[in-house]
Amino acid sequence: MNKMKVLVIQTGGTVGQERDHNGVFKPSEKNYLELVESIHQLADITIQRPANIDSTNMPTHHRAMLAKLIYDNHLHVDGVVIVHGTDTMAATAAALNYM
Repeated sequence: MNKMKVLVIQTGGTVGQERDHNGVFKPSEKNYLELVESIHQLADITIQRPANIDSTNMPTHHRAMLAKLIYDNHLHVDGVVIVHGTDTMAATAAALNYM
């Protein structure tokens, strides 16, 4: 049986941050999806990270970039997951819906 192909787009958010030496959350370069044990047994996962920012800093051109990434890849994958911070997730979801 072939595994599903999934594109995971990491944009940052708190889940992708670590505390700096002052205790302030900053974007991390860690591939936090690798922390999920056996994730690659579930699907053939491709990861793209077009941004690594706090979601409160998500500008319109980043949302357009997400829409383009989805469009460019939708014929080659079975699904797309966007890992996004919660502060502006609803705004991004609405914007992508209309794009």
